Amino acid sequence: MATALVIDRDGAIIGFQDKVQLDPSEENFYSPGSDRRIFQIGLVTLGVVICHEGWRYPETVRWAENTCYFASVNYASAGSPTTSAVVRPDGTLLSYQPYGKEGLLVADIELSAATGLLAARCKSV
Repeated sequence: MATALVIDRDGAIIGFQDKVQLDPSEENFYSPGSDRRIFQIGLVTLGVVICHEGWRYPETVRWAENTCYFASVNYASAGSPTTSAVVRPDGTLLSYQPYGKEGLLVADIELSAATGLLAARCKSV
């Protein structure tokens, strides 16, 4: 199972999120998780999607809160085709780690910009 660890600013473990939506090429290596979680760290409410979940399966991002910040974290391995980035709620790039350069990406966000407006307008089917 592919799992992300969520910790707060003091290093305390808040919880874990298992990868729920597997790519067909991963099915021989991983078992999918069964549910999604919402985490609260101070004033920040967040959900976690792992690897390609947030790009190929948009419902994995919509479920937590739309009109939100989106952070993509690279594979952290040699030859990874991606890099880490943070995207604002309006879809514009806030910050990124230069491709191929080791480092820690830190970005200041404006919590008031993550309104949840689009999620609140979603009609159930």
